[in-house]
Amino acid sequence: MNIKTCYLLPVIALFSSKSHALDWFVEPDFAFSERYTDNLRMLTTPTRDNLISTLSPNLQMGYIADDNELITDLKLNQLLYYGESALDFSEKIANLTHMYQAEHWKTDLEARYGEESSLSTQLNVNGSGNLNFQVPRYTKSISPGFTYQLTEKNSLQLNYNYVDVTFGRQSISNLGFSDYINQQVSA
Repeated sequence: MNIKTCYLLPVIALFSSKSHALDWFVEPDFAFSERYTDNLRMLTTPTRDNLISTLSPNLQMGYIADDNELITDLKLNQLLYYGESALDFSEKIANLTHMYQAEHWKTDLEARYGEESSLSTQLNVNGSGNLNFQVPRYTKSISPGFTYQLTEKNSLQLNYNYVDVTFGRQSISNLGFSDYINQQVSA
């Protein structure tokens, strides 16, 4: 054995640090869907049929390790209504998930932001017909959680969930939608 190697191997063994395996990933995706509906607005006498195209580019990225993982999902849905371009809408959705697990405990975190469509039917002011329009729905939510393993079969779990939903405003004052905030704690 070479003299340098003879001294170098014990030094490397004594001063080596703990190494973590970590896998990074990026997964782009694209989807296209077409759907048909004969009563989009849920009217008793539908006025027309609708074809709806959805173009959905998606990007998922993050990392996975031995004891934790982080996943971020970014999605854009472009909704195209044939013959009714006033209903076209671009949905934007972002999701984040993180999980960490130690020997006796685990943490979870889920967060979401979304700008999504809500199709609404409102009766016209003078009662002459229906006004049909898209109402944007903005959703923000976060859900942290903690789990402690007491024994092999028993664990203590604490969770919190917060959701904030608001709707975009239109020129009509009564949309039939109400903003709300919901909070939930569980143990």
